[in-house]
Amino acid sequence: EPMESEYNGQICEETFEVLMRGGTFGPPGNMPKALQGQDIEFSFESPLHDVIEAQKGQKWLETKVMIADAMALEPSARHVVDITKALRDALNGLRVPAAWQRSEIEVEELSQADADAAKAQQALQSLETASKAAGNLGIGGEALSGMGQAEATI
Repeated sequence: EPMESEYNGQICEETFEVLMRGGTFGPPGNMPKALQGQDIEFSFESPLHDVIEAQKGQKWLETKVMIADAMALEPSARHVVDITKALRDALNGLRVPAAWQRSEIEVEELSQADADAAKAQQALQSLETASKAAGNLGIGGEALSGMGQAEATI
């Protein structure tokens, strides 16, 4: 990777500067206004870089297996890898289109909505369990309120 930016990138920049000075791209006044006077920097990605990025998908699959195996021995192993970041990096390495991916903010909002729904479901289950327990004891709503009054007077 250092070779890409430090060597190949600099060769591209030097070549561009020489070509600009030689008028290869026409008169400087004909350049698009947005580029006039701008410092243009080149980045270079070799085919090797593409292969390394594509391997992130395979690394993700291997990581999932390792985490699952480790969790069988130690449940807290699930916290070692930031799953969201790892998945996003693997998707980018596989060149999954950005339009297919939700933004980090959208993911956070959806995660919060899931957590809120889980809390509401848990509260509903707790009320249902209490209601069934009261029903099994033969205690109606009137008896329950009477018990509360009796406890208060004791």
